[in-house]
Amino acid sequence: MPNAMRSPGASLVDGEHRSDRVHELEAMIAAVQDGILTIDGSGIIETLNPAAERIFGYAAAEIIGQSVGVLTQEHGREGHDTYLRTYHRTGESSIIGRTRELVGRRRDGASFPLELTVTRVDTSGRVMFAALVRDLTNQRRAEAERAALADQFFQAQKMEAVAALAEWMAHDIGNILNTMVAYAEFAADNLAKDDPMAAMLRDAAGAGMRGKDLLRQLMMVGGSGSAERELIDLAAIVGDATQLFRCAEGQGVRLILDLPAEPCLVHGRGIQLYQVVMNLMINAIQAIADTGEVRVSLDCVVLRSPEGGEAERPNAVCLRVGDLRIGFPYVRLSVTDTGSGMDADTLSHIFEPFFTTKTSGTGLGLSAVSGIIDGHHGGIVVETCKAEGTRFTIFLPRADV
Repeated sequence: MPNAMRSPGASLVDGEHRSDRVHELEAMIAAVQDGILTIDGSGIIETLNPAAERIFGYAAAEIIGQSVGVLTQEHGREGHDTYLRTYHRTGESSIIGRTRELVGRRRDGASFPLELTVTRVDTSGRVMFAALVRDLTNQRRAEAERAALADQFFQAQKMEAVAALAEWMAHDIGNILNTMVAYAEFAADNLAKDDPMAAMLRDAAGAGMRGKDLLRQLMMVGGSGSAERELIDLAAIVGDATQLFRCAEGQGVRLILDLPAEPCLVHGRGIQLYQVVMNLMINAIQAIADTGEVRVSLDCVVLRSPEGGEAERPNAVCLRVGDLRIGFPYVRLSVTDTGSGMDADTLSHIFEPFFTTKTSGTGLGLSAVSGIIDGHHGGIVVETCKAEGTRFTIFLPRADV
């Protein structure tokens, strides 16, 4: 069988003597990467080249003699005969003589995008059609990859903008706080030690200093900041941070702490890790509409899987951020709520700056968490299920091993 347009027991030109040009034409048709089919006036496939066999997954002997409608989606197959009858009766066509995109159907039933050009050919007193088919699967995949790269570039630009804004805000607001702290301390020093106003002024100065610490956390959204790392017991930080949320228990939220008796040591920046716990707690409490439960647990683990463990709920969707290493010792912090949960689309955006599903807030809390944990060479695993709640799990490298 010549490597050209194929039909059972016949080629494009019958007879014992074929010119060199016919051989050349058949060789070219067999070599092209696009599919070529010839179809009779009633829509029956008569020949197809090797590229068409490859595109649709059929051998020539399997498909020749069948309606061309088997190569399209079901709704296209059903309407194919009607379309041809209309064309033969009226001459009107939305396909013949034009190039358009359709959804093809392979032998295994898989759908794929294709570009189709159909041309009418009048030969030997009968009507035939020549169809040129181009598989667009790789083109669509490349377009999707380019779109993903463009989205990554856009996200990087957003992060740069957030970092610049954070630096500007921290600088200017820091100057304001420095002035307030200085005047409060100066006024307190000029009052008697037992004067109640002196104590209030020193509290004001202390609040201003804490405000400066919080400003440094804004810098973490952009990955900047110069605080020195130290050996930290994460259990102590979690215990201190969660005390601020005890008031939520009187508002329908039950707070459960599961903290180890022994220290959970990490190398890090204490104020940043404190901010991580605060942001996760705020996020968990806000996820609960009326009544519910927030559980905070801490332990030391050796990672056994890239996801940090098996999902407890089979219908949950998960998101993993950071480079977690199997067999590596971590301190694991989990904050779990019984709130409304998230769908997959919402989950995919939660660490983006300014993204929020709430009516108030800046949308910087979880973005800051992601920046801080990344700066500590840790990772985050989020497991959520619509109407069943969400669990944030933070992994930080252990410092005592």
